[in-house]
Amino acid sequence: MIQVFQRHIAAALLAIVTAPTALLAEEVTGQVVKVNAASGVTITLPDGVAVEAGDSVRIMGKIPGLGPVAITTPWTVDSFDNGIVIASPDSPPTGIPQPGYSARIKTNVQAENTAAIPSPESLSMYLAAEDLVRSGELVQAADLYRQAADMGHPGAMTALGVMYSFGRGVQQDDTRALALQKRAAKAGDRQAMLRLGLIYAVGFGAPADSKTAAGWLRQAAESGDPTGMLFMFFLYEDGNGVPKDFALSLQWLKKAADNGHVLAQYYLGEAYMDGEDDILPKDPSEGERYLLMAAEAGNSDAMEELSDYYEQRNPDQARRWSEAARNAGRVPDYLQDPRCLGPDECYRSH
Repeated sequence: MIQVFQRHIAAALLAIVTAPTALLAEEVTGQVVKVNAASGVTITLPDGVAVEAGDSVRIMGKIPGLGPVAITTPWTVDSFDNGIVIASPDSPPTGIPQPGYSARIKTNVQAENTAAIPSPESLSMYLAAEDLVRSGELVQAADLYRQAADMGHPGAMTALGVMYSFGRGVQQDDTRALALQKRAAKAGDRQAMLRLGLIYAVGFGAPADSKTAAGWLRQAAESGDPTGMLFMFFLYEDGNGVPKDFALSLQWLKKAADNGHVLAQYYLGEAYMDGEDDILPKDPSEGERYLLMAAEAGNSDAMEELSDYYEQRNPDQARRWSEAARNAGRVPDYLQDPRCLGPDECYRSH
């Protein structure tokens, strides 16, 4: 089986080498987020990008040392709705797709925006740089990110901007970091929009500017970023860069929680448990539901809240969550601070 797969890899590499250096206008790129037992895939697309049933899909595997390599079996789009693509293989696939693989879909549907579509070369460099970061080879990763960014890959611009912000693999340089994040955000990268919002919100390498921060954070949130949504909650709660509006702040908090942000789920669960100034009615069942989401995702604060909630109602569940909280330990500081997008990426003032 390994030899067969290697032959398919070799054939796919030959196809990539001999292919045109630019994507056709009708080819769009998404990311595999789920794979079922029959190798059917769920793919997410950038905002404003659309495809239709019957479109052809190529799944690009990540092969260490080789970068993205196409699985030779094609998939076909079964359905498309609100940025989510469901596709099935045309025959038993020659390789097994995995979440995180990229998907290239050829379609005649016109895009609704002008978000940049990375070329195969820039995508290959970007994915190779991601592998280098995971192995701790930051200097080499920065060089590949730089090459991919020069070729117009928005994700590479964002990643390289982060490296310049924190001096990881490169000499720390706030000016370059800001320029890269602006380029990526203008190319439609919502992670860059989020980082620009944080840079301006806390004055991280640029003068603090609450209105500019709110503008970028709103763009990130409206593009579907859960952390951007959580920050819109904070902004409207405090009236920072936007009019103070507690009802609207809670709407953004719920959006963040419903889109999987664990800290937002914990905050919203607590809000439902207590009620909020007649704007959010007290609703313990909803509070329990959101606290369970956060606890099951590993948030020990939510586990402790559930233990207290169940103490009189269900002693067995109370003991279960109390023990789970002890075993989980204290929530790491960076997970409690939404300004931290990772353990080594916290946007606090320099």
